[in-house]
Amino acid sequence: MIARKDSTSTTESFEKIIHQFKQPDQIYLSLISFIGIILLSCSLYLFEFNSMQGLLLFGLLAALSAIGTTSVPELTFEIGSAISVASIPLYGPFGAILVATCGAVGTWFAVKNTGYSKASFGQVLFNISVQTIAVGIVGALHHKLAPFNLLSPIYYLPLLWLLLSIIHDQINFWLVMIMIRLQVGSSFNLSQTWINTRWAMSLNILLIWLGGGLLAFSSVTFGLTGILAYFVPLGLSAYAFRLYLNKMKGYMDNLEQIVSERTEELQQLVSEKDAFLAMLTHDMKTPLTTIGLYAQMLESRPDTLSRKPHIATSISRSQKTLLDLVNNILDVEHLEAGGGIKLEKEFFDISALAESIFESLEAVAAKKKTKLKLNIQNPEIIIHGDESQLKRVITNLVSNGIKYSPEESEVCINLSTSNETVLLEIEDNGYGIPEEDLPYIFDKYQRVESHKNKAVGTGLGLAIVKAIVEAHAGVITVESQLNEGSQFKLELPKQS
Repeated sequence: MIARKDSTSTTESFEKIIHQFKQPDQIYLSLISFIGIILLSCSLYLFEFNSMQGLLLFGLLAALSAIGTTSVPELTFEIGSAISVASIPLYGPFGAILVATCGAVGTWFAVKNTGYSKASFGQVLFNISVQTIAVGIVGALHHKLAPFNLLSPIYYLPLLWLLLSIIHDQINFWLVMIMIRLQVGSSFNLSQTWINTRWAMSLNILLIWLGGGLLAFSSVTFGLTGILAYFVPLGLSAYAFRLYLNKMKGYMDNLEQIVSERTEELQQLVSEKDAFLAMLTHDMKTPLTTIGLYAQMLESRPDTLSRKPHIATSISRSQKTLLDLVNNILDVEHLEAGGGIKLEKEFFDISALAESIFESLEAVAAKKKTKLKLNIQNPEIIIHGDESQLKRVITNLVSNGIKYSPEESEVCINLSTSNETVLLEIEDNGYGIPEEDLPYIFDKYQRVESHKNKAVGTGLGLAIVKAIVEAHAGVITVESQLNEGSQFKLELPKQS
């Protein structure tokens, strides 16, 4: 049974390999690789190694040119092609094929670990074969078309070298693009790809024409000295280009990260704004409805007010709620625009202010069956600040303590002083704030999720409170335990 299973597995593997080699892209890869191997073998067999020193130098330079190789997701920039084409006048097509092979192997080693060229052995062999075919064809054309006398026009050789550069670049391009087309299918548009990469082809042609042409001229005219003298600046330029592209790539990656972070922040702000507008609409609807209903009632029966005087109180309270909402929105927009809280400072008694707030909110607390307490260390505490703004701060904190506490709970206002500082504490034994929400409690549009069904609010009050306190050179902090209560502490300088 085991032998039968192994036999079946071997047969299936063999059939799988046969099926794979029937694929058009594999047939094309095998064909190009076979031609490349034949050309390389012929070069090794037919090349006359009389000037081995110069050929080795060209091959070494082609391999070393990999230090200037730069890969990006779409393209690989390298100067090995220019060096292999430059060797044609000295060593003919067979010698140039050997140099191109050295350059292709060096280039593969340079980019194989970059993430852009994790190629298999078959792909590496294909790339080497493409280089050998291109330089072999260009070498044969040069052998047929190069001038053998000095009577040729002076412009003939540069034009010939330009033609060879174009042919070399296009052979490389189309051999590789056909492979990609066979792998991807009809969705890959060859003509559109050629149009989109014209800029890269122009650079490559210019490099082979000028760089390779000058290197060829130096090698023919000055021998080994000319090769080295010209290769050094060429190699350094390519290496500098590589460093530049890598630096730009790092910069672009960093820029993409910054853009992504800013986009996420913007999306979060948009979500916060949407939540705020939905909450604002809900909070405005109740007082507007109250005002509208009572206005219709008074319009139809003007004598109703004498019988139901609480109507005027309800309308006034609703109007004040709307006014507070509008003022909070205006304050936050002013803060977001870079402006601070406007203060009109004067000397006043903060003890008297705390007592007046206590008296105005005592009835509100009693209605909710909440006990409101006031503890003042000194009957008179004079500070320099904006009384109306600090009234907003204390009122907001005490109101929150009442709103976010259950019935039969207690809210305390504690006011004490030292030589230079006033300490105001608002304590409650209400619902408390979850630990994960504490760092964001003073942020705009932020509300504790579990509190939203307990009381209405816009999420702006505490942000404005903090801004007012800081405008007075003060500090506000909060300590809270879930289901145990919260304690807000304000430290205000007497002179600010």
